[in-house]
Amino acid sequence: MFGMAVLAEPFVIGVLGEKWIPSINVLRLLSIACAVESVGATNRKLLIATNRTHHLVRLSIINAVVRGIFVSIGCWWNIEIVAIAFLLSSFVTTPMSLRMVIDALPTLNVRRLTVTILQAAYPTLVMCLVLTPLTFLLSSWNAHPLVNLAIGSAVGVATYAIALIMIAPPGVADIFRLLPNKLRRLPGLKTVAASL
Repeated sequence: MFGMAVLAEPFVIGVLGEKWIPSINVLRLLSIACAVESVGATNRKLLIATNRTHHLVRLSIINAVVRGIFVSIGCWWNIEIVAIAFLLSSFVTTPMSLRMVIDALPTLNVRRLTVTILQAAYPTLVMCLVLTPLTFLLSSWNAHPLVNLAIGSAVGVATYAIALIMIAPPGVADIFRLLPNKLRRLPGLKTVAASL
């Protein structure tokens, strides 16, 4: 989602067309909000898996109230302010959901959870640090926005993958465990999986 936030301009112009240019900032804000929300989605699944659905109900009510208040205030201005309000509500409710999960799972502590989240955040940060100047460079070449989007996406995926392998090998090992057995037995992947 952070990659989408960085590549919002070539995506909107190339895929949706120039009449959608005013929605670029909205897409950026909502992409960041969705990245934050992904942490909350995991928390909801953990609460269901551990049979703590009463926490989930409470969290859903808090989400609805906080989001309703923020978005209602944003509606007085324009769609960008509504997107900002949605983003801010995500920053308010996600820590609440993290706290509920920590309270519900005694084996999980704040330090362990923070390390896990940071292991996912570092490769994202590296990708954004590479993509941001690249998008400025690509836009100065006056190439078609779809070309810029394709190049930016390829560089973003490659950068993220390399950073993930270097910074968070346990995450890569988890991804390999999710692959079907036939794929894991392929010569190149078998070597990589063995090194993890």
